[in-house]
Amino acid sequence: MIDFRNMLIKVKNFTYIKYLNYIYLFFMFLFQRKIPSSQIKVGVEIHNSGLLGTRDWSHEQALFEVRKSHELLNNGRYFEGINRLITFHQSHYQLFADSNGEFYPPILSREWTNAFGHIPNIGSLIKLRERGYLEKIPSRAILSSSAKDNPILETFGQEISFIPDLNSSSSWSQLPSFIHLFMGQNIIWTKASGFIPFEWMVDKLYKESSPTDLSTLKFNLPTKYVNESEALLRELGFFSFSEEEWFITLHVRNSGDEKYKIRNAELETFQELIDEVGRKGGKVVRICNESTPTLPTRDFVLDCAKFPDRLRKMHLYFIAKCRLFVGTMSGPYSYPKLFGTPSIVVNATNIGRACLPSSTFQEYLPMRFSKNGKELSLSALLQSPAGWADCSRRDLATLNLQPIPNSSSEIKMAFLSCFENSGRGQKGELQSSQIRVNEIRSKYPWTSSGDICESFLTSNQSWLS
Repeated sequence: MIDFRNMLIKVKNFTYIKYLNYIYLFFMFLFQRKIPSSQIKVGVEIHNSGLLGTRDWSHEQALFEVRKSHELLNNGRYFEGINRLITFHQSHYQLFADSNGEFYPPILSREWTNAFGHIPNIGSLIKLRERGYLEKIPSRAILSSSAKDNPILETFGQEISFIPDLNSSSSWSQLPSFIHLFMGQNIIWTKASGFIPFEWMVDKLYKESSPTDLSTLKFNLPTKYVNESEALLRELGFFSFSEEEWFITLHVRNSGDEKYKIRNAELETFQELIDEVGRKGGKVVRICNESTPTLPTRDFVLDCAKFPDRLRKMHLYFIAKCRLFVGTMSGPYSYPKLFGTPSIVVNATNIGRACLPSSTFQEYLPMRFSKNGKELSLSALLQSPAGWADCSRRDLATLNLQPIPNSSSEIKMAFLSCFENSGRGQKGELQSSQIRVNEIRSKYPWTSSGDICESFLTSNQSWLS
């Protein structure tokens, strides 16, 4: 097979490079062979630091800069990490912009598809382009093996072409030596503003959307997928599909690696919520993986842990069709905004950067933190790493911070305060406590602007001091 490395080294004009890269990807797909480590790896690193010739950044420097930036982000030094990433990308941009000074990465790295919760960001990217925040350009996304069965990809496929990931064994996806050909999730290029954080753009998209705009931000599930899901539910006999019937979807993260255990919650703390739904005549669908413990049997509860093989592919249906989604900060909580589903995010962490605006109908029930026995206010939290990153319990112990998970009564009260809004389908006027939250946020260069549950703010006035 033709080796394009030498051709790429000689060609510096971006227009030619991107098309040569497409050709290279085609041949990699055609021959389905493992590429030697000295050559390009699709979806992982470029190990040959000499690729594309002389540059200001060596391969090792690029790796160091990107990893150092992510280290700063993960340690809660958010603005320092973001500024470092932007500086690095801008240096590459000066080297690899085309003759018009424009930068159009044609490929979305595997970072966009290597986790269930990352995939909704592709939907946000599509809507940002539709609404004119980003330029409309053809894009390809590297499809990780874990994403290939996700039904939402059929909807995204109208705007995004997916290419196979030939080197799925590697977790690295930022591609610093080839950054001008790949687009990661942290930093994105805009013609008007240059490089800015992608989450800032998503926040802007929803923050500036009027109620009449909201329908244009929604996606629809594939018809075939909906029909198959409803046929299976009729077979199980759980739903009657009457007009009066309603249900909430519940997801409780209680497993995973040590780094993100801060997002976990105990199933028992959701029991009061489940009881309240039953008293109101609703049903509960609990989505989860097969390794989680089951809920007690109730006639109004469908626990996917009891039918892991049959219901695994229906999680998206349950998120899109429920009256209200209640979940912890794990992959599924990223999906309700794609379908306009109201939701409550329980034990919400890194609230400085992870709360989408109220037009998503998503409300946040924050995890509180204490230091030396005294609870941190919102202002103190935003001056702490715990306000900007998923700190591990070891990190928190080093900072002398103790997490305070949401209680059963807090979760139930959040449900009750959100329940009526989910029925009306529209948000009311901001309450004085939410206005105070926004005033505290305004003291920082940027914070995400989502709503905190009114029940939480009412019960935790000191949090706003």
